[in-house]
Amino acid sequence: MKSVLAIARKDFEDAIRSRGVLLVSVLFVGLFVFGAYFFADTVSQAAQQAGNAPAQGGSGGGPDSNTFLRVLSSGVTLLVPVVALVASYSAIVGERTDGTLKLLLSLPHSRRDVVLGKLLGRGAVVCLPAVGGLLLAMLVFPFTGVALKPVAFLGFILLTGLLAVTFVSLSVGISAAASTDRRAVVGTVGAYLGLLVFWNQAVDPAVTRLANVLDWGQATVLKASITAKLLNPLGAYNSLVASLVTDSTASARAAVTGGIQLSRQAGLLQRVYAQQLGQGGIPFYLTDAAVVVYLLLWLVLPLLAGYALFRSADL
Repeated sequence: MKSVLAIARKDFEDAIRSRGVLLVSVLFVGLFVFGAYFFADTVSQAAQQAGNAPAQGGSGGGPDSNTFLRVLSSGVTLLVPVVALVASYSAIVGERTDGTLKLLLSLPHSRRDVVLGKLLGRGAVVCLPAVGGLLLAMLVFPFTGVALKPVAFLGFILLTGLLAVTFVSLSVGISAAASTDRRAVVGTVGAYLGLLVFWNQAVDPAVTRLANVLDWGQATVLKASITAKLLNPLGAYNSLVASLVTDSTASARAAVTGGIQLSRQAGLLQRVYAQQLGQGGIPFYLTDAAVVVYLLLWLVLPLLAGYALFRSADL
């Protein structure tokens, strides 16, 4: 463990010297803090125009910080994975191609130590600006007329940190498995586009074909489709965020059918799905605990797969 921490500390110290880390820090702080301020200011102006400006620090039944989290989650699912993947794709393969990895392994460090150390080091590089920016954004609300829901906000911060580390793990796993920078870039870009764009598009046709073969009912088809979308780490994250800001587990699971930020028509369809899903109770594989497990699998499995290939690779 001491070797892992030594590698993580050196990797973190090397990374924070770059301008890229400073840029990421400014980006996260700017997006989260100014986003919170802009949201609170917009809500306050709307309340004043309606003639019922909320009291300082609370708004009764008006929009609160949970509304802000619903809006922010869409930006987080786009930005945080990109930053995590870009910051980590060369973590191992970069040192492998320039020859410094052999020097590192000549010290009392194993290949497992390298993989875990890079995960911790790059994870800290990505998480600290994201978590710090969200904590600063949280401090905006007590000074505005928008009520702060601290438990939900802290939960959102923890989930965002977990999402960041998950994509760092995915990128480090790809970096460990790749033999060249080009392959690492292709693998990283392919993983991001596959999870963000193509996964959900492929789920419904695949489930429909499987349902036709197995003669599933409508309720089974809906549960299978939602489960498949929850196996995507972005879907798992969005659904867990929805659990924080809604009172219904069924509604939180149905959020993956169209995201948290929906049009009126899509929102109506989502409520129909939630109602169908809630009939007869939520199955164990759609509970919050199960969704957390799905997300944690993405933290562990890519890293194990990358290490398995890296362990036997000829450097």
